[in-house]
Amino acid sequence: NAPADKPSCIGAVFDITENRRAVETFRLNEARLSVLLDLSQMTEAPLNEITSFALEEAIRLTGSKVGYLAFASEDESLLRMYSWSADAIKGCNIKHKKTTYKRSEMGLWGEALRQRKPVITNDFTKPSPMKKGQPEGHVKILRHMNVPVLDQGKIVIIAGVGNKEDPYDESDVRQLILLMEGMWQILRRKKIEEALRESEEKYRSVFEN
Repeated sequence: NAPADKPSCIGAVFDITENRRAVETFRLNEARLSVLLDLSQMTEAPLNEITSFALEEAIRLTGSKVGYLAFASEDESLLRMYSWSADAIKGCNIKHKKTTYKRSEMGLWGEALRQRKPVITNDFTKPSPMKKGQPEGHVKILRHMNVPVLDQGKIVIIAGVGNKEDPYDESDVRQLILLMEGMWQILRRKKIEEALRESEEKYRSVFEN
C-alpha cells in the first residue's frame, strides 16, 4: 500500500505549501493596505517624512535591506537621487556622493528608466555590459529591483530596493509599484495644493495693493 499512498502525501504537502503562500500573500497585501492608509493621513507632513516612511515600508514589505528614491527630470534624461534608506546610509562610505545622474551614463540600475518598466537583477555580481561600476565605499549590492512610477505617461520617480535574502519576483514588483504609486498620489496632491496656495496669495496681494 505504500506506493499507492505517495501521491496523496505529495498532494498534501503541495496543498500545505500553497496555503502558506496564500496566507503570506494575504498578510503582505493587508500590510500594504495599512501602510497606504497611514500614507493617506500624512497630507500635512513634509516631503522628506513622507518619502522616508514610504521607502522604509517598501523595504520591509519586500524583505529587502536597502532602498532609494530618485526623481526624474521632465524629459526623463536625468535622475536626481532624493533619498537612501537608513541602512543604506549607514553602509555607504562614499566621500563625495553624486546626486544627479544622466540616463545615458547610468549603469544597470538605470535600466528601469531606459526600459520604462520594472527590472529585477537577482545576481548583481554577475558580469553585465550594462554595468558602469560602483564608486569606492558604495553599499555592496547582491540583488536589486527597481520600478518606474508614471504620471500621465511620464516617469516621475524611480524606486529601488536591494539585498533581499531570496530572489525578487513579480509579487515584490507589485508591492513596490503599488506602494510607490500611493506615495506619489500624496506628493502630487501636495504639489497641487501648494501651487493653489501660491496662486491665491499672489492674487490676494495684487488686489490688496
